[in-house]
Amino acid sequence: MPFIDRLTNEYTPERVYALCKLVYSRPSLSKDEVKELLQPAVVNKSQDLFDKIVVFAKRGELIAEDVDGKITLALEGADVQNLNAFRNTLAKLVFSRPELRFCRFTGWYIGRGEHVLSEDSTTLKGQFDIEMNPLGEKNLYNETNIDAWKHWATFFGLGYHHPSKKPVLIPNAARRLSRVITSERWNTGKTVSFGHFMQWLSQTCPELDGGSLFNANRGKANLPEKSLSLALSSGLRALHDRGSIVLRYGADSTDTWFLYPVNSHAIVEKVSEIQIGGASQWT
Repeated sequence: MPFIDRLTNEYTPERVYALCKLVYSRPSLSKDEVKELLQPAVVNKSQDLFDKIVVFAKRGELIAEDVDGKITLALEGADVQNLNAFRNTLAKLVFSRPELRFCRFTGWYIGRGEHVLSEDSTTLKGQFDIEMNPLGEKNLYNETNIDAWKHWATFFGLGYHHPSKKPVLIPNAARRLSRVITSERWNTGKTVSFGHFMQWLSQTCPELDGGSLFNANRGKANLPEKSLSLALSSGLRALHDRGSIVLRYGADSTDTWFLYPVNSHAIVEKVSEIQIGGASQWT
């Protein structure tokens, strides 16, 4: 599927999407014709970047190449209608493959919480090796792979890439949550227990709290029962502020959950119900 284990910065979401969109709109093009349109020789004589993107997309079963060198889209046309559709399709494909190193690192990073705010890629590499590689597996993520992961995690809506001398992905799943809630077509104004919502979320977003990827890759993360990660808590508060959802807490509730505490927010910590609002999806 889409992610090779040695993910690097050449494999950007936008480049992969551009390739898929082109071969869908021009299915009769040869590989050389597609290469010339996406990376003209006048710009880069070697055109080596294109070859890497083609390998990436073929390995991910996003495109196919026949014996005559013709490239076609292996996805449905609706999957590349726009960048959001492409994003949603890739998220389903990627996060259904727990063996991918990308998925393992994603679950681990989200479970790590606020610690990641002060950790550069070198520190993350060291900690990931210590916590998730007890048998000394070769070729785990290095700093380059982690930097590339940050761009894709941002693309999937799991955080905000903060550029600095030591770039950091600020955990915030608002965009990821917004898209899956919209795709579910929850009834506007519908209120459900927070436990019910979390049960649905664990099946829909396996990389987030309670999901299979999150649970399998927690490393040394030790969230108490019914306590939420920084990424999920931040995302829920952002959607609450936007009006996409309404978080509530009933003092008499028997099913109380705990967001990452923020004393300055209207929802400091406790929540027991969630109402799905009518605000539009984030792009």
